[in-house]
Amino acid sequence: ATPGAGTFPGDTLIVDLAGTTGADVQVASFGAGRFTFTSSHLPIDYVSTETLDPLNGQVTLGNIPFGAADDTLGLSADSGDMIFSVDGNAALRLPLASITGPLVLDAAGGDDELIVDYTGGNPVPADGVVFNGQTQNTGTDGDSLSIVNGPMTEFSTQVLTYTDTTTGQGNNGNIQIDGGPVITYTGLEPINAG
Repeated sequence: ATPGAGTFPGDTLIVDLAGTTGADVQVASFGAGRFTFTSSHLPIDYVSTETLDPLNGQVTLGNIPFGAADDTLGLSADSGDMIFSVDGNAALRLPLASITGPLVLDAAGGDDELIVDYTGGNPVPADGVVFNGQTQNTGTDGDSLSIVNGPMTEFSTQVLTYTDTTTGQGNNGNIQIDGGPVITYTGLEPINAG
């Protein structure tokens, strides 16, 4: 297991956003990060915390970076919460209704895969997900996006839009499942939306 990686529900940080105009959350590593506020409140740093529970307001998630290794990123839902994991380790749990703005995942190096799992419901925040594959270790498989376990094992509609392909940089575009929030991707090779 990854040092510092927790399991859910684990430790929970409850932040009351009453009296603020919102907050930004920067995830630094497994269970660690910082709340900064758009008003004049002091930031809150957290460590060894698996679940964030903002009350009375919404948060914007900053880009979540990863290292040069091959990573399997997971996005799923449970009881109205978005659950984000890296290589099977709990990284972040946050109520979907509390998230404003898109969830941005910067995969950096490696052959990375984002698996969006609909088993527990739609895990994509209302403003969507942006998955930036960036560089990869191999030219054939590279970075990938898989969308799995749709309602009754199939989705009614899948709209895939390819925006452009830059030679050697993978594919760019977006996908929308059953009229829900959009998943935007850059620098990917395979896409499995079945």
